[in-house]
Amino acid sequence: MMNSRGSPDPADEQRPLVSFFVASYKQEKYTRAAVEGAFSQTYSPLEIILSDDDSPDATFEIMKEMASSYGGPHKVIINQNSPNRGLVGNVNQLMKLSSGEFIVKSDGDDISKPDRVEKLVAHWLASKKTAKLLFSATTPIDEKGAVIQEHVPGRSLPDIIRERPTPLRIVKNDLYARGATLSWSRELFDKFGPMSEIAIADDSILPFRAAAIGEILYIDEPLVYHRVGGMSWLDQSKSLRNEKMYGRRINLYQNHIESKKAILKDLRKIEIDNFDEIEKHIYRYIKEQNYRIELSKMKVSELFLSVPISTIKSILNFRLHYVYLNFKYIVYSVIYKPFYLPGEVSKGRDS
Repeated sequence: MMNSRGSPDPADEQRPLVSFFVASYKQEKYTRAAVEGAFSQTYSPLEIILSDDDSPDATFEIMKEMASSYGGPHKVIINQNSPNRGLVGNVNQLMKLSSGEFIVKSDGDDISKPDRVEKLVAHWLASKKTAKLLFSATTPIDEKGAVIQEHVPGRSLPDIIRERPTPLRIVKNDLYARGATLSWSRELFDKFGPMSEIAIADDSILPFRAAAIGEILYIDEPLVYHRVGGMSWLDQSKSLRNEKMYGRRINLYQNHIESKKAILKDLRKIEIDNFDEIEKHIYRYIKEQNYRIELSKMKVSELFLSVPISTIKSILNFRLHYVYLNFKYIVYSVIYKPFYLPGEVSKGRDS
């Protein structure tokens, strides 16, 4: 920003450069609103990077058109990956293109409030930059942008904050920060490098990195209009037994496995307390969830025949979990699976 004499404002020289990512894939219906949210940011100095992950629709065309007609104070960079790299790969590419000391990410179907960056940076600086990852509350909206529910401050803390995040707790309890509201210090990539692209999402990888080298902060104020969707709806009804056993829930377990593998790679890049315990838990988790996925694909007869194998696995691992899973799938297959219609189930994310 310039002062009245046309020279740089000294106050801006004390403000870190921030990179604002709009990461999008196949979201042409929402792209314009997401980009407008980026352009509306009151913080300066700010570079905005609009990145499309090789969408087959008009997402990138909308980004290009909006970037070319933008006349505001922020620097704008556009990018299109080819081929598609997935959410984690898109973020890795954005980190290569960006220069900011602090990063704020927006998903391509969400809308950031104009003061989002301003408030996140204020909290980050107030922590003396010891906070390596920050995220906030959201205002959920539907497909048309109508508010579903207003945020009530203090009603509930996210699990990752309530449990005082450490790398071990994040791994053991599958803790994550809402990906739609993530912001972080560039240190998370300076120290660890790009995220392993075997992972599907960044919402547990980046918190693990942050807890390993610093702190995680939650701002109990909605800074993002978050379009409801993805996998979170699975938790809204305990009656979705078939979904939990055979549908998108299985896809979610697979996503967790890939995130754990990515965290395992990060674990070996730094010195960290509880290294052995974290590594042991990750290996155990991967084995158990892979077995769950195997069971979900078996016929009832195969499930009965697998009981001896499950018993041996439980004995060798000193865990009853394998036997528990086996009998759980027998019960569900007999009682619920006959009513399951695979065509009604969406299989997860495209990117």
